[in-house]
Amino acid sequence: MRFSVKCVCVAFLAGLVPAVAFAGGYRGPEPEHWGERYGCYVTFFKYRDGRGPELTRFGPEQVYDLDDLHYRHGEDLDGDVLSVATGPGTWIELFDHTGFRVSLYRIGPDSAVNLRSKIVDSYQLHCRPPYHW
Repeated sequence: MRFSVKCVCVAFLAGLVPAVAFAGGYRGPEPEHWGERYGCYVTFFKYRDGRGPELTRFGPEQVYDLDDLHYRHGEDLDGDVLSVATGPGTWIELFDHTGFRVSLYRIGPDSAVNLRSKIVDSYQLHCRPPYHW
């Protein structure tokens, strides 16, 4: 008798704990980098003034070669970006040549920038102010 009462109580409590957790709004742990990533994004545009095909990327990230990225219609970004817009928590450095070899632009948060030419080949996207700027 005691064994069956204990089993019933354990089963009841096991069913009650998840119900209490969901009633209290528990959703599990937040993503590890959620605070760093909030507002950390860049949008690349094919044409000046934020026009034409676009691609938005979230950071932090480093892209060695823009050949690996494509606008929505499939065209490579490599050598085909004329404007950039950044989010409120974004610092981005754009480079000529693959592998971050020649720094062209350093763009801070909440910016919309027209580029001089279509020569961006790689970038580093930061979600905090880079110490080396």
